[in-house]
Amino acid sequence: MININEVTETNQMIEKENLDVRTITLGISLLDCISSDLGTLRKNIYDRITKAAENLVKTGNEIEREYAIPIVNKRISVTPIGIVGASACHSPEDFALIAETLDKAVTVKLTRTLAIIPITLALAFIRTKREGREGNISLRKIFPFFILYFILAS
Repeated sequence: MININEVTETNQMIEKENLDVRTITLGISLLDCISSDLGTLRKNIYDRITKAAENLVKTGNEIEREYAIPIVNKRISVTPIGIVGASACHSPEDFALIAETLDKAVTVKLTRTLAIIPITLALAFIRTKREGREGNISLRKIFPFFILYFILAS
């Protein structure tokens, strides 16, 4: 059981010594993606990563709130790509295609995460209009600044 002294000590470490959790890592095994067909293998890898990492940022943020310790990085680690690639890759170019698939999956994940910015701005604008505020709407007044903290934390 955690006692009050441990909580106080942790708070002091966060405030005075900048304690944080450097990184949380989601480890994803791609062994179940193996296929002798390169196209199928690439689709399996993409689907597996985007599905498994769907809630990584959300989960990291929940951990931050629960333990009140900032998490600096949220990352994904895939294993064992060499074994998985060997099932369908017959040349270095084939392995390069696998690397492109990994890049695409990460890019899609980041894009989905960052999509919160324009969506939030649009919703804030709509809400402001519905409330009947007339005249020039200042971006500074409607912008939910927690989004900036979200981006920095991601």
